[in-house]
Amino acid sequence: MSRQRILFVASQTGSRSDGGLESSTRIFERLADDYEWSMVTTHETCFTERWRRRGASVRVVRFDERHCRMENFARFARWSAVVLRTAIAQRPGVVHANDLRAFEAAYPAARAVRRPILLTQRDTKPEGTVPGRQWHQAAHRCRTIVTLSDGMGDYLHAHTGVARSRLLTINSMVDLQRFRPPLPEERSTQRARLGIAPSDFVVGCVGSIRDKKNQIEILTRMLPELRRLVPESRLHFFGDYEPAHDDYCRQFAAVLDEVGLQRMVTMHGHQSDMAGNYQALDAIVIGSRNEGLARCMIEGMAVGVPVVSFDVCSAREMLEPTGAGVVVRQGDHAGLAAALAALAGDPQRRSSMGTHGRRTAELRFDPERIAAAFRALYDEALAA
Repeated sequence: MSRQRILFVASQTGSRSDGGLESSTRIFERLADDYEWSMVTTHETCFTERWRRRGASVRVVRFDERHCRMENFARFARWSAVVLRTAIAQRPGVVHANDLRAFEAAYPAARAVRRPILLTQRDTKPEGTVPGRQWHQAAHRCRTIVTLSDGMGDYLHAHTGVARSRLLTINSMVDLQRFRPPLPEERSTQRARLGIAPSDFVVGCVGSIRDKKNQIEILTRMLPELRRLVPESRLHFFGDYEPAHDDYCRQFAAVLDEVGLQRMVTMHGHQSDMAGNYQALDAIVIGSRNEGLARCMIEGMAVGVPVVSFDVCSAREMLEPTGAGVVVRQGDHAGLAAALAALAGDPQRRSSMGTHGRRTAELRFDPERIAAAFRALYDEALAA
């Protein structure tokens, strides 16, 4: 019996530290043998390599938001045309857009071949910013919108008026075998590998160096206060960092030189395997302007690392009722520093938060549970 076909459309920035693509790729790898997959995306990356390795047909059409407006328009039109040709040629049973930009490229194709379109909404707008026309159109044209947390569903319902019956929460997937609390000797080994002294209080800031993540203000506003409160603090950055090719990274590098805190900061760049790095940390800080469900939050919880986060979407849902971390008012960098300092002085509390985080990860991010939820979603859409 032939397998049902799924056309999966995703935009990429070219970043290797892309939490959204990491999540969707892990789901695909779990379901690769259940369906016949065609992927159309915008960059050749480590993710496209993984898709091909598991048997997917992959088309790459280069599109980058940083191009000039006219070039952007032309490249986007070509991307959308390739999605349409793929849909006509392969007649998938369902079209799945992995983000809002991909939805804009994929919707004409889904409509042309009269197939249901699903959308995974992976982000929210910064506080005080109203979602635009594209958000409303997507919300009312999709068969189902997958959100990564209940908080994201509440956000979309409030800002677009989409019916709750068309919203489905499926949390992101974490490999709980790799991302796990370390044994004492493993933790010591990982800290030594990263050059961490036994007395250091190590805070991880995980994600590509980019404006949305707001790392410059972590340097200029949080770190000086944290050094004042906890002199032995050290901040380790993990994620794409290319000052030679990116304006925000260049600004970050210049600020790092100016603030005179280099001895407190270590830049690791992109890491292909973060599990061991998390095991070396004492805490994770999230200072982003906006998030959907931060991947570093859920991976850190799985490893048993407490999380201190601004009040971005999903943070309260994941951290406060579970006891896995602390949520601070958006923009309160002194509050971030104070929360981290409190954890630095209370190892027992850090341990308790880590235990609660791991327990929550086992309940909410288990690969089998997440894969089963997507399988049910696809099968229901295919049957329709």
